[in-house]
Order: sequence, then structure tokens, then C-alpha cells
Amino acid sequence: MNAALRSYYRFLSLHARAGLRRHIRAAFSLVLVISCFYLLRGLAVVQYPYTSALLEEVYDPPSANPEGHQPKILLVAAFFPLAKSKHSADDYAYWLREFLQPITTDIYFYTTPEHEEKIRNARGHVPMVIDTTYSSPFHVPPLKGLEKKYTAMLELDREKDIHNPELFAVWNAKPFLLDAAVKNMARKGKIYDYAFWNDAGSIRGKHLYKDWPDPERVERIWRMGEKLSGVKKEDLLFYPLTSIYDDRFPHWTEEWGPVDSWNGVSEGMSPVLTRI
Repeated sequence: MNAALRSYYRFLSLHARAGLRRHIRAAFSLVLVISCFYLLRGLAVVQYPYTSALLEEVYDPPSANPEGHQPKILLVAAFFPLAKSKHSADDYAYWLREFLQPITTDIYFYTTPEHEEKIRNARGHVPMVIDTTYSSPFHVPPLKGLEKKYTAMLELDREKDIHNPELFAVWNAKPFLLDAAVKNMARKGKIYDYAFWNDAGSIRGKHLYKDWPDPERVERIWRMGEKLSGVKKEDLLFYPLTSIYDDRFPHWTEEWGPVDSWNGVSEGMSPVLTRI
């Protein structure tokens, strides 16, 4: 009888220890999963922050501005209504608010006279220059009289069902409009260190940007470009790409024709280039 009881208690003890080990393993696994979740979440915050603050701490620590002043930045954008577009009017209304309301950087905005009030309301109480000189992108001086040529170009477009000649004109008007905005502001006595074209519909979600792009970081990027290229920073252009072209394009020649790509591009420059 005693031997049977000892065997029974030994069985219970072994079973209890096995159960305890299972609980410990389960608890350890849970702790590991939670730890991994927060680790990955932390990495995501570093790589894809809502603001550039944490990213700058890790990859781009602050440095003193040798010139001792805060660079002045001008953003330039435009909104011309198109007869045909892949996006709805509601989409653009939302994107315009996300761009114009939170960001406090100086903005020079081109639009048509009939859309001036809409753009001003999207900006809210923050000041902005609105230029209604051009009622169509084909009224921009370099594009005057090119409607027929741009209509012919449309036939070469793989997205011609949702594009139109006016869209091509807006694309090609950007350098002129950026240059003209800088010069117009200079005539009013406002001189900028840097000017960027910013597509009016490029910010498509909630964000925390205000003083954007960060003036000190822009200055550091240009100084680094000057150091790496040996070109004066006032002569540098900045083209951030969402991805890079493949290894054929370093050998590109004009005979290849335009580079057709899905890459998104924004343009930045030093206003000194507008005087060339």
C-alpha cells in the first residue's frame, strides 16, 4: 500500500513539474513575442517617423550653422483644374488641406482666379501668396501655343485614358513657375536661401510637419552636397527619388528618348540658380 501511494505521489509530482514547465515555457514565449513586438515597433519609429526629430537624432545629429542664421525656405505649388484626372475633386480638396493648413513654411501658390478662394480657405489663417496670373498651364509663357503638340504627345502616353495635355503642361511648367515665384518674392523684398517645388497633392495623409522642410537640415544637406561634389552649394539642385533607376541609365543617351519611370520626384534649388 505504501509503495502504491509513493508511486501515485511520484506520478503527481512529475505531472505537476511537467505542467509547471509548460506554463514557464508559455510565459517565456509570451514575453518573447511582446518584446519582439515592441522592438520592431521601435525600429519602425526610427525608420518611418511622423516627424524627422528622432530620425535626425540617429542619422543626422544637429550641427552649428557656420553662417549663424536660420535659412529661409519658400515652397512653390500650383493647382490647375484638369478636364480629366485619375483623382477626384474630393481627393484634391483633402490633400490640399493636409498640405496647406499644418505647414507654416512660406508658400507661393499658383491657381486660376475661380479657385483662389478655395485655396485660401484650405490654407486657413496662415499667410500665403496666391498668384492667379495664369488661368491655364498653357498660358505659362514657355508653353504658349503648344496645345497641339501636347495633344499629339498624349498618344504616346501609356496612361492616356486618364491623362490629358494640360497635365503634361503643368509638369513642364514647374521649373518656370518655381523660378518666377522666387523672382516675384525678391521684387517684394523677400529673399530666400532655398526654394522647393512641392506638388499640391503630394501630402496625402495626417502628419505632424509644421516648419517643413527643416531649415537646418536642408542647410546640412546642401553643405554635404557641396563637400561631396566640389560644387558650390548655391549651384546645386536637389532631386529626391523614391527609388533609383537600374544600371542601364548611367549610359543614357538622348537617342533613347525620355526615361519612363514610376519614380516620384520633388525638386529643390538654391534661388541663386534663377539668376543664371
